[in-house]
Amino acid sequence: MREEDLRDERVYRLARADEWVWARARTMGVSRRRLLQLLAAGAVAVGAGRLSRGRRAAAAPADELIVKPTSPEFFIDFGSNKEMRWEVMYNRGYVVPNELFFVRDHSRTPRVDPGAWRLRVEGTGVARPQEFAYDEIVQMPSVSVLRFVECAGNGRSFYEAAYGKRAQGGQWKLGAIGVAEWTGVPLREVLNRAGLKPS
Repeated sequence: MREEDLRDERVYRLARADEWVWARARTMGVSRRRLLQLLAAGAVAVGAGRLSRGRRAAAAPADELIVKPTSPEFFIDFGSNKEMRWEVMYNRGYVVPNELFFVRDHSRTPRVDPGAWRLRVEGTGVARPQEFAYDEIVQMPSVSVLRFVECAGNGRSFYEAAYGKRAQGGQWKLGAIGVAEWTGVPLREVLNRAGLKPS
């Protein structure tokens, strides 16, 4: 591979992953032939899973992937992603209301049954493994903070004008950013209850 090819982030990551896989296989005593057999079997399994998932996703309209109304009056449609139209915030102040906040999803929003949902805290660094019900977490002390969230692709549509090359991905303009008051239980509250080992 040419050095200039490695300047492309995707090519670079693939090259590093390839090096890591072969090095790891050697240290585990797996032959090149056996590793290729395992990779081929894995590729078949992944392909079958993607085909099945693709058929299910194709059957569900993008609107069903998002759990809030996303009117074209307020949002630019990118399928399962919705960019807030920048102009809708005119004279609305600094904080973006939930109904106007952009949507950036890689997958369907999960439907959670609060009565059945559990958070298990366990692992080698946990002193007292525990499981928490949703209601238990909601009862823990919470904090509210004013913060902004921005998609890393915000402004991607301007890349072509600046660099003469269209960037991959959704062509976001400026609406993939928002400021909101976020309320939740700090992770320390959960970890304090489970306890962390000193090392």
